[in-house]
Amino acid sequence: MFPLMRDYAAAALHTGTSTFQVQRQYAQALIELADFDTAREVLGKLIASTPKGDEEEYEARGLLGRLYKQLYVNALTHREAWRTCGEPSRHTATRSTSRHNRCGTG
Repeated sequence: MFPLMRDYAAAALHTGTSTFQVQRQYAQALIELADFDTAREVLGKLIASTPKGDEEEYEARGLLGRLYKQLYVNALTHREAWRTCGEPSRHTATRSTSRHNRCGTG
């Protein structure tokens, strides 16, 4: 669903449709597809261009918060994987099979 939403919104923006709603939905699809840098850029421009107090400004700010929350969760997940599994380059044939399976390396 989100690849289609991203492609539709990108096409609409490319043809000159630049409504705040389309921009927000484009950013939302980018977040769902983990394209955080592009989503942050789109949301920054949207927040800067919407009138203060506009519903889409609030929605864009909420999505920006969701983006940062996802980055935080991803960082925690990555850190936990390193704590559990060690550095990826450390995986050798001498480690236990269960640890390899748990860490996605075996």
